[in-house]
Amino acid sequence: MKKSIIAFAIVEASLLATSLLGCSTPNSSTPISSSDNSSISSSIESSSSSESSSSSSVPVHEIDSLRELNFTYNSTTDSYWLDGAKSTDISGNLVIPSTYNGKPVVGINMQAFQFCKSLKSVVIPSSIREIESEAFALCENLESVTLNEGLTIISYYAFHRCEKLKSIVIPDTVTFLGDCSFLDCLSLESAKLSKYITVIGDYMFEGCSKLKSVNIPEGVTRIGEFAFRSCDFNAVTIPNTVKEIAVSAFNGNKSLKSVTIPESVTTLDSSAFINCSSLEAINVDTNNTVYCSIDGVLFNKEKTTLMKFPSNWAKAFTFPSSVTTIGDYAFNSCDRLVSYEVPNNITSIGKNAFSSSKHLESINIPNSVTSIGMYCFAWDTALKEITIPGSVSTLDQGTFRDCSVLESVTLEEGITYIGHSPFMWCTSLKSIVIPHSVTNLGLQALYESFFNNIYYKGTEEEWNNIESLSRPPYIYNVSETTLSFYSETIPTGTGSYWHYVNDVPTIW
Repeated sequence: MKKSIIAFAIVEASLLATSLLGCSTPNSSTPISSSDNSSISSSIESSSSSESSSSSSVPVHEIDSLRELNFTYNSTTDSYWLDGAKSTDISGNLVIPSTYNGKPVVGINMQAFQFCKSLKSVVIPSSIREIESEAFALCENLESVTLNEGLTIISYYAFHRCEKLKSIVIPDTVTFLGDCSFLDCLSLESAKLSKYITVIGDYMFEGCSKLKSVNIPEGVTRIGEFAFRSCDFNAVTIPNTVKEIAVSAFNGNKSLKSVTIPESVTTLDSSAFINCSSLEAINVDTNNTVYCSIDGVLFNKEKTTLMKFPSNWAKAFTFPSSVTTIGDYAFNSCDRLVSYEVPNNITSIGKNAFSSSKHLESINIPNSVTSIGMYCFAWDTALKEITIPGSVSTLDQGTFRDCSVLESVTLEEGITYIGHSPFMWCTSLKSIVIPHSVTNLGLQALYESFFNNIYYKGTEEEWNNIESLSRPPYIYNVSETTLSFYSETIPTGTGSYWHYVNDVPTIW
């Protein structure tokens, strides 16, 4: 049995964050209207001390400058919803009243205070049951939010990009916390969540780069996509109620050193812990029926798939002989990885498996490998040369994208398909030999590249018979690249031809 040893250089690891994925705005709920569609819109304006107070005025305290608040009456519930301010110029400290015209104020409507850039603090009374979507979004100077018991729903994007908010306590009466609720709260350092929420929504705290502390309550069953992306946890405790950890859930937590996957987890996305540059171990509860770990390296339970190698691993490691698949993102952003010999028992290498590795200089892929996923080596800034064996039939989309120092790629005979732009922005790769076995070219397969020469190991007629999703001149960059056809003897026709001289492609 051949042992595969991973060689590492002790270099300082640093975070290489992936591109930010967008968070789509979900459909937001709207305040309940009366069955006869009867509603009354009311407003209050701040008054000077000389003005007499009318019976409908709302007592507002601790307000530096309150120009206008709007309310909508709902006859079905005999209560009011706060529509927000007429002007986004509202500034200072806001205490939302619990009653208006003698009736309870029970909700804050969608976008009520959105873009109120001078709002400093807000106190939300216990009468409020629901805060709707984007209610305080983009209040970029909002520093303090006080939420009281009684609140049950905080909807999507409610506090999105409140850039100066430093802490938040979600009362235990809250049972629903919408996706993106605290997205891009750049100064948020701590968050205490209600013990009755069951889902950490998608993008919940994404981009909260100073967030070091958050409790994940017992009872949570799902940690959503990008939920804690680019946070700064030193440690995180995942309770034994969580069943799913979704796409990029902890992506880019640069201070996280170790994590334990509890017995309850049955779905763990391969990208959940990518770009965690300090991560040394992913441990799994021994009672988990789907996943396991060996010395902090994550595998499926059967040990047939290597799922994730910790980014800051700095020791030699021997693969179990049972492993046949290197999974998606398995070695993504492993900044200490310098060289790697893929074991002969490996048949499949997943997408992004070795991407974003700053110091990977060489990798040897055996003929046992039959598939390599898209973007497998993309953004590898030290990789200089590589050979793709003929056992691999497809060179997939973006395989070597932005490998800026890559100088040599050998494609062996047997490869039949070259996908969309596998060599995009490989600025140091000046030539490529296309095997005679290639029968199909994907969209702009050789176009967004920096080739001076493309050497096709076949005739011009055979080249013209290759199927392509692109039409000339978009198969390759005609204005900057010379396409040459193979000829073992001195050609007599027109055009550009090449042959090997001491194993080096040379134009006749």
